[in-house]
Amino acid sequence: MKSQFILSLPSWFVEQLVKHDYGFTPASDIQFNGKPLSDPDTFKEWLAKDFSTFAFYAQRERLEKDLGSRHVIPYIRPVNSKGETYVYSRTNASGEAGLHSRVSICLGGHVDLANVKVIGSPILGDPLNSTPDFYQTLLVGAHTELNEELGLNPEDLGDLVFDGLIVMTGPVNEVHVAFVMSVQVTDSAYDNEPEDTIQFLEAAVPCAALAEKYSDRMEDWSRVLCESL
Repeated sequence: MKSQFILSLPSWFVEQLVKHDYGFTPASDIQFNGKPLSDPDTFKEWLAKDFSTFAFYAQRERLEKDLGSRHVIPYIRPVNSKGETYVYSRTNASGEAGLHSRVSICLGGHVDLANVKVIGSPILGDPLNSTPDFYQTLLVGAHTELNEELGLNPEDLGDLVFDGLIVMTGPVNEVHVAFVMSVQVTDSAYDNEPEDTIQFLEAAVPCAALAEKYSDRMEDWSRVLCESL
């Protein structure tokens, strides 16, 4: 079986960005050159400089056991033109039994080499030996996830907005960092449910009410995010 290479960051680098070792740190609380990462241009500059200095790709099998690093997981929150957050649950048709009937407000997945975008052309055809464009890499990763899970196309989507980071402790969570990003989708994009693994429940605001309503079924990252927004 071919090894999967995924995007990761050193744990110490993540720890210096977040306010706590558990929970959500909003982008407005993370500074780069005296400016918050909630500013889109500052976020892109940070990705091109600090992030790209320390980010690396390595075999997923090795990283699963490496507490010195955290896998970068784009965690995408679709919203509509009213600013409402979409809520969905996984059906029993989902391939991961642990997610059956779980409720979430975001979609996410690892960033592997298939998502890598570079500035210019890859040197010798190898993106790892080229200058990465991590904003475009995250954007493509987000578009891929939204297309695979929800059938959304790039023309259905607005700009990607960085909302902040989620870190948590415990098995599995301790080797991941969620890059929470919101994206506005066209209101008609949800007219049809493309996957039998997804069931739309509602579009709602504020998020805090959702955490209480679905407290017994909500995924951990979504619960933490809902309680913080």
